Order: sequence, then C-alpha cells, then structure tokens
Amino acid sequence: MIKSQIKSFITQDPDDRDFLVKNLRLFDVPVLNYVRNEDRHKEPFQISEEMRKLGISSRLDQVFDSPDAVKEVLTSQFALEHSETDQKADEVSKLGILDFWTPENHYRWSVSRYGGHVSAIVEPVARSRLLVCSTDTGEIERLRSKKKELEEIIDDLEENFKSLQIEQRLLEDEAAKLHKQREEIINTVQLEKRKRREMENRVSQRKRKLESMEKEDDLDTVMAKLIDQAANLTFNVSYKRTFAEKHMTSIEFDAKIRELEVGIKQQERFAMQASLHFENYQDFRRYHLGVGV
Repeated sequence: MIKSQIKSFITQDPDDRDFLVKNLRLFDVPVLNYVRNEDRHKEPFQISEEMRKLGISSRLDQVFDSPDAVKEVLTSQFALEHSETDQKADEVSKLGILDFWTPENHYRWSVSRYGGHVSAIVEPVARSRLLVCSTDTGEIERLRSKKKELEEIIDDLEENFKSLQIEQRLLEDEAAKLHKQREEIINTVQLEKRKRREMENRVSQRKRKLESMEKEDDLDTVMAKLIDQAANLTFNVSYKRTFAEKHMTSIEFDAKIRELEVGIKQQERFAMQASLHFENYQDFRRYHLGVGV
C-alpha cells in the first residue's frame, strides 16, 4: 500500500484526475485527487529536553520539501506528523514515541492490550529512488522515434504487400491464359491423332487393295494406282510433320506452364510471409501507439 501511494500521481482537480486515469491505465499507476481540508490543523511540534538528549530534532513531515498537495496526502495517509526522526533510537519508546525513523531503519512500537507489554518492529529503509523527469522525457522521445520508424516500416510493408498482390493477380491471369491455350492444344492434338489413325486405316486399306490389284490389273493400272497412293503418302507425311511440330509446341507450353506454376507458388509463399510479417507489425504498432500516448 505504501509503495502504491508513493508511486501515485496527485491532482487537485477531478477533471485532471479523470484525464490521467484514462491515459495512464496501461501503466497501472494510481491517481489521487487532493481536496484541501480546511478543518485539519497540525499539532505544533515541541522538542522536550529528553527528546533532545536522545538526538530527536524534528518531525518526519519536516525533513523534506514538496508541494503542499503532495505533503498533505502523505501526511494524511501515513500520519507523518506523528513520527519523529533522527540518528538515535534507544530509549525513544520510553518517551511515548511509537513511530521513529533513522536513515537506516524504521522503528515501530506497539503496546499489548492485556499485559501492557511493549514490542518493537524494525524495518530497513530502502534506498531512495527518484523518477527523473529528463529520463522520462528521453524515454518518451525514444519511443516516439521507434514508433515513427515502425510506422514507416509498416507503410513500406503495406506497399510491398499491395505490389505482391498485383503481381500475383497478373501471374494468375497469365497462368489461366496458358491453361486455356494448353487445353486448346491438347484438344487439337487429340483431333490430329484421331485423323492420323483414320489416315493410317485408309493407307492400310489402299495397300491391301493395291496388293489385290497387282494380281488382277495390268502394269499401267498398277502404276497409276501406285502414283495415287504415293501422292496420298506424301500428304500423310506432310500431315505427320505438322502434327509433330504441334506436339513439340505442346511440350514447350507444358514446360512453361510448370515454370509459371512454380513461380506462382513461390509468390504465394512470399505473400503469405509478408502478410504474417505485416500482421505482427500491426500488433506491434498498436502496442507502441498505446505506449506513446
């Protein structure tokens, strides 16, 4: 509780208190609003001869300077006007002083309700650690600079992400066109294969017919038929060459399509990594935006 009060911000206006509570919520810092109590009067502090002999020279609220509001809050919370301070602690409780501070320790005495026995508690005084404003200012400036740097990185990532999305769409469109061309080539090849089989069947039929004619017709008739068959064979050879060229074109398209598919998968993995990186930076940005405020 003492640490909580010492780390608190003290305001003298309810609106200021509400503003600090709203904006310091992330830092878990208490905010107290001080209202002056006009009826509160401090008891005058007088040092007796016995106190002076023991080294008591002042009351605890008299050994430090602070704004009135801060001192009033500390006094009201911890009864500093009822605590004495100096270097000696021996025999202090005999003077009726039950709360005593030295630079090293905090002495507290309590009297038993039943037997009147006096027991003492000694707590070491922690070394004072003050919050330096310049340190806070430097930290705030560092966080602001880091925030600006992160915002610039996020902007670059957003631009890169958009470029990757555009490039991915272009690759997908090109891949779709290549797939369509591939289907057309496959259909053409299948049609050519079917025509080739039909032509081979015709050639086979004509060959058999020629063999039959060799047995029945004269030489001139056979030669005329052979010339006709040779012309058909020439046409078939030309057709076969055309088919082979188209088949090679189909193979080249297949290789190009596979290459594009590999490129698309690489772009998809890169886009996924960029999207994950972008989401992490967005979380980091939201966190530091909250800290910067």
